[in-house]
Amino acid sequence: MEEIKKIVSEFTGINVSLIKTDTPIHKNIFRNSIKWHQMFASLNNEGLAIHNYSEISTFGDLKKYFPKTDKGLGGNNYFVNEKTSNRNNETNGSGIGIDIEELDAIPETKSHRSHPFYTENFSQREISYCLLKEHPTQSFAGLFALKEAIIKANNQYMGRKFNEMEISHNDKGMPFHEGFILSISHNTESAVGIALSENLQQKPIPVNKKKNTQDINSKLKRARIAIAFLFLIQTITIFYVVFKTLF
Repeated sequence: MEEIKKIVSEFTGINVSLIKTDTPIHKNIFRNSIKWHQMFASLNNEGLAIHNYSEISTFGDLKKYFPKTDKGLGGNNYFVNEKTSNRNNETNGSGIGIDIEELDAIPETKSHRSHPFYTENFSQREISYCLLKEHPTQSFAGLFALKEAIIKANNQYMGRKFNEMEISHNDKGMPFHEGFILSISHNTESAVGIALSENLQQKPIPVNKKKNTQDINSKLKRARIAIAFLFLIQTITIFYVVFKTLF
């Protein structure tokens, strides 16, 4: 029990003595998604085997992942699960996802293929891809941002392990994941990922249903805004790199 509390304390900044059943440990209390995933990677490394992080809202929600044979962790007496959080399942997504991650949140290690954060969030092929890049941290942050963007675009991906949501690349080096149009950009400080669900362009517009037509048009409008935002980010990144090079 104490080891689990220490891990939670390390990533949330909450004193171990203050961690109770109702202590929040959901995504919203973290500065960035990477830190949240780091915590669960460490918990999994302790043997908790948590697959759907979105199910965990409070420390008490960890109950079902504790070994029942361990008197210090298991059983039904310690935890009282009064609430079940569906915080992240309120919507199926807008079809568009944008995520920005800071590079300094990516943990440093010399053993990417065995470090819990990397093995929990990237496939071995993704790890190999990033390690072959000139700036691996940028590549890792970029892939992570894309996976977050995919979930925001389609909440049906909520609960999938990140190392099973593999991002591949075509011959031109463009990121690819079936069912989405993806784009990525990064500089020395942050990475941005954008995911556009291909279903936005495939859904038929119902006849004589004005509201549905307006909804679809609204989604298409947001898609155009997202693409425009992407080009803006890429332009800013290019100017930033040129500025840093010249001055």
